Amino acid sequence: MSLGRTLVALLLLVACCGAGNAGGRTLTRMESDSLSAALATIWGDYIKNKVAKEGAEVNAEYMRGVEEAMKLAENNDAYFRGLAEGITMNNRLEQVEELGGVSVDRSRFVHYLSRIAKGRPAGNYTAASADAFITFLMTKLTREAKIVDGSAAFLEEQAKREGVVKTPSGLLFEVITEGEGEKPGPNDKVLVNYQGAFIDGQVFNRSEEGRPMAFDVAKTIKGFSEGLQMMKKGGRYRLYIPSSLGYDAEGGIPGTIPVGAATIFDVELLDLRHVDAPHTEEQKK
Repeated sequence: MSLGRTLVALLLLVACCGAGNAGGRTLTRMESDSLSAALATIWGDYIKNKVAKEGAEVNAEYMRGVEEAMKLAENNDAYFRGLAEGITMNNRLEQVEELGGVSVDRSRFVHYLSRIAKGRPAGNYTAASADAFITFLMTKLTREAKIVDGSAAFLEEQAKREGVVKTPSGLLFEVITEGEGEKPGPNDKVLVNYQGAFIDGQVFNRSEEGRPMAFDVAKTIKGFSEGLQMMKKGGRYRLYIPSSLGYDAEGGIPGTIPVGAATIFDVELLDLRHVDAPHTEEQKK
């Protein structure tokens, strides 16, 4: 019989015998010792597997913890109850971490839990707003994970499309409208209309209508800078930027752009201003 089925059978036996409270029925010393030995035997395979997997020294420390827990439990110790429930809480936190791919700060969790135990709030949350926030956060993290996981395949598909060009760096671009005149250099300033989006189409940044943005070419992300230097005034390009040429070097933008996410920029080059490259001391001589 499996461990689970055996314990269920034992609980049913206790219920049927009508034990009103813990220790309500009196066992002989032999029965009590036999019950302890039988229950320990049920756990035997688990213990033996732990010894084989982790070694005798680790298992000895584990058994020391088991013995201490049993002593505390026998005395109905408040510390033990907190320890047991704390372990359960930690298991739940681990499930949250696995589900969301995040790390929960245990010390801050305990800090807020202690405030609640003293009748003080944890931030501005109510039970309803806390539940709503967790749902929102998990939905957001799930979406971000899909974007990151799907970025490589998305770029591969775009590279197969007619009109899309891949540069040696890995940048993909397509010309929507070709401009005329000069192209900006790495030290130049540009005036652009732009829109940045993820592979699922969600826009994360854009210039306001009628209010183009001025940039130093060299101060933009690598993929954006490379794309600008291929454009002519009046041109419109769509840039497909792998994360290695995007925001990975900056560790992403917390809350906006996750590390590993490809980005798509629609760019219109309205104007440019050439800026002479700074001279080194050697060049000035």
